[in-house]
Amino acid sequence: MIIAHYKLNDNAATDTIIDETGNHNGAVKDAGGTATSAFHSTANSRGVGTCLDFEGTDDHIEIADHADFSPVLTPFSISAWVYMHTATYFVWASKWQV
Repeated sequence: MIIAHYKLNDNAATDTIIDETGNHNGAVKDAGGTATSAFHSTANSRGVGTCLDFEGTDDHIEIADHADFSPVLTPFSISAWVYMHTATYFVWASKWQV
């Protein structure tokens, strides 16, 4: 069963990240936690599809907490295609509360 599926081909004029399952939409946030559409890209530099291009620290996609994302309650795996511009401190998936 797919819990969430993010194609990252959303409308570049909004901050919304659509979950194709219809359950867990998210928002693109900048380092200050403000919703933004600044990181949307119409094509990626690797030549296939679309992507998000984060240029700073703490830019991220935020998805509301839900029991679906609690491995103790609902075991799951994560799959992602990630291109790192640098190999220094780099987090591509995390669950925490600020």
